[in-house]
Amino acid sequence: MSCDQYTYRISAFAITHKSQVIYRQVSILGRTARTFRNAVDIEEARWKPFRRTLRPIQRENLDLVFDYARTCADAGTMLATPRVTEVVLISTIIEMIQELQELREKVLELEAKKGHE
Repeated sequence: MSCDQYTYRISAFAITHKSQVIYRQVSILGRTARTFRNAVDIEEARWKPFRRTLRPIQRENLDLVFDYARTCADAGTMLATPRVTEVVLISTIIEMIQELQELREKVLELEAKKGHE
């Protein structure tokens, strides 16, 4: 992983006497992987030039892709080293399948009601 995928927490303190620093310590406490939501935001920003070239309805659909990815952020976080684009696309596919199933159920309900009339 590249360094830009981590943030470092730094602890620093100094002991002073009469406005002079007599002891200073700076230590790196550890690294923290950025959140998956943050990674999605970065990926979305990377796609901004592409987004600008789309028609308005296509822009809305692209925005939905990243919104869908955020709904699966908990699952994306579970990957040790996620390829963000892959998780964004898989999350979108999962959400689209769910919407498709809900639409199928509604169609079946409407067809059943129509059949009883």
